[in-house]
Amino acid sequence: MGLASVAAFVVWAWPALYVPPVRDFELTDVELVERAEFRPCATDSITCLPSLPYDRMLRVRLASDRNLVEHAVAHELNVWKEVWSCSTDPDRYAAGEFIAPGPYADEQDLPYGSRRNADEFYAATGKRSGSRLSYDIYLVPRWNQTSNAYEGTKERAPPYDVSDGRDICLRIRGGNMLGGRFVGNTVRVTSAEIQAAMSEG
Repeated sequence: MGLASVAAFVVWAWPALYVPPVRDFELTDVELVERAEFRPCATDSITCLPSLPYDRMLRVRLASDRNLVEHAVAHELNVWKEVWSCSTDPDRYAAGEFIAPGPYADEQDLPYGSRRNADEFYAATGKRSGSRLSYDIYLVPRWNQTSNAYEGTKERAPPYDVSDGRDICLRIRGGNMLGGRFVGNTVRVTSAEIQAAMSEG
């Protein structure tokens, strides 16, 4: 491959290879919500909130100045979350310690980074590309089984109870097939905030 071809490839791939960081996520709300409160599913998507098999979930809401839908489009990203007990190692436990669907924005799961998917998201939510979005992760408060079939997978989590006095940490991250990625800053939800939300619910 000649130098010109290499240069052309870099120019073409640069938006996917270099993904600007998102480091301004902040916690704005923790609330216990009922499945019945969600608006009905517009499609048969297995990630639609009312279709999930959990009657009550702890909604952890984050805000950022970055619109992650547009960020995903610009860099062809999938976006996901990690949730773990703050006293443990996130690289070991973030993928399976809790049952925590998300991230969602306005009750819609964040779309894979394409313009068509983004336009469908905006049509469903009434948002626009310039909108400042909030991002919700729904944490199942108690889990007494050793496995579940959420989203048709074999996702596993040990038994837990979020009201047992632990702080819970979470972060949002994204990546693409060419290796570009971002890792958001870690946000801590304190035991006091969790207890308050559980008691109000």
